[in-house]
Amino acid sequence: MNIWKRLRIYFVGFGLGMLMVYGFFGERACSGCTPKDIIRKTIITNPFKTSDYMNCKLKCNEISEANLVEFVEKGKIILPESVVKPMTKEYVFEYNNKKLIYMVIFDSVSYLKDYNLEDCPACDSLSTRLKKEIELPFTIKN
Repeated sequence: MNIWKRLRIYFVGFGLGMLMVYGFFGERACSGCTPKDIIRKTIITNPFKTSDYMNCKLKCNEISEANLVEFVEKGKIILPESVVKPMTKEYVFEYNNKKLIYMVIFDSVSYLKDYNLEDCPACDSLSTRLKKEIELPFTIKN
């Protein structure tokens, strides 16, 4: 048996194996299995809570709901700066030279933590209590 016949048999077997793997797993093969994809999916699927204080700080820094979505979907997750504890996880996202911390509590609620945002004197008198739940318009769905 010469080398070309061996290679042809090998590639036929390899192709059949690939078709079988695709048949078993389909589109879910390896998408979303990196830590950064899991972090994004956790933030996207959890309800997002905010406060009057944070809304005011975001307005002062010209960050809209669409920008918050872009932070999660397109931003870079800086894992060395992120703090992961058993109860709370703080993930630092960087996008357009701005950094925000998305905090996830018990893998069930996410909110923004004040980080690297310019101070705004008009916001100092507002409540920091998380009371508003908003639906962010994510384009990536779970």
